[in-house]
Amino acid sequence: MAEKTLNQIVEDLASGYPDPDKAQVRQEFIAVIERLLPTLGRRALVIQKETGLASFEEVWEAMQGPAEGDFAVDWKDIEPVKVLYVASKYLNNSYFGTHITQIALERVAEAEA
Repeated sequence: MAEKTLNQIVEDLASGYPDPDKAQVRQEFIAVIERLLPTLGRRALVIQKETGLASFEEVWEAMQGPAEGDFAVDWKDIEPVKVLYVASKYLNNSYFGTHITQIALERVAEAEA
């Protein structure tokens, strides 16, 4: 079970985002992360299997380069600045990156079980 839930991570992301409509921001951040979790989870699982890395932080660090491309998809329904905010936090902040990677790996494991 993830140390932090997706809702907790999104709450932390939204609390630092400069927009008065936090409910809308949370919904959009959840949509961004939910759309990326399967891709991030599969990549993280491959990295774990190929490298033997065990910690979520090590796996997240190994994913840095390839993960940038995951955010370059069609985001018609979400403002680009919000996607960039989530991408920046994921790629550059170990707190967010590690926890989102952990959630992604857990989702992949659940799907394969």
